Amino acid sequence: MQLGYAANYNLIVNNTIYNNERCGIYFNHASHNRLIGNVVSDHPFNGFGLYEFSNNNIIINNTFSENQYTGVNIRESYDNKVINNTFVQNQVGLHEPSTEYHTIAQDNIFTDNVISLEEERDAFVFTVVMFNLLVLFVFLIFRKLSK
Repeated sequence: MQLGYAANYNLIVNNTIYNNERCGIYFNHASHNRLIGNVVSDHPFNGFGLYEFSNNNIIINNTFSENQYTGVNIRESYDNKVINNTFVQNQVGLHEPSTEYHTIAQDNIFTDNVISLEEERDAFVFTVVMFNLLVLFVFLIFRKLSK
């Protein structure tokens, strides 16, 4: 199931979503949706994906199991809530964006996932740090050579 581009204010309740070709549920630019009481399992990618400004969604009381990549994968989306869900035997239970996206994840249960909770790192910060280290390294080399 894919919801995107202005698919807002949907309520997805008490479904079994099993073995789709890619993801169980995929939101892109879809905000203010609620996913409650579903069983989402056995997908080659994500059980549930929130991408590119899928903001203010609530994911509560669901079970995500045996998904090949993540149970729930949230990227570039703000102010989402992941509360009281169960993650069982996924590669990654929950992938959440870095802290500036204000994801609330609480009271979730993780069982037998390879990685239970994975937080995305900001690529820009990593690039700046690596560049600064490179500049320092080059400075030290030239300093040593000039002596």
